[in-house]
Amino acid sequence: MDLIVGDKVICTEPTGYLVEGQTYTVSALFKDDGGVFGITVDECSVQQGYKSYIIERFTKVEPQNLVAISNDDLETIMDAFVALDYYSEGTYVNIRNYSIVVDKIEGQIKTNNN
Repeated sequence: MDLIVGDKVICTEPTGYLVEGQTYTVSALFKDDGGVFGITVDECSVQQGYKSYIIERFTKVEPQNLVAISNDDLETIMDAFVALDYYSEGTYVNIRNYSIVVDKIEGQIKTNNN
């Protein structure tokens, strides 16, 4: 299972502090001397720090609403936010391009959910 810090996982084999079916956030990954891969999760801290669990106790939660955003669209969004912040004193800001990009993203989300 490919994981990175921040990924969400669901417990499939409860033990100790883990609850079956509960979603956890990966906070660290490790490989011990025996080659066993494990993780620590944000939601299971103990007095002495984080407790580690073997990776086989979890399944990865796959993201549901992935959208592709081009560099141009991302720049448009960032420019709009910067302009809105800079001109928050009431100066006119044309955010038409921003609205077009947001509409495109919303369309992708709707398509992915159908």
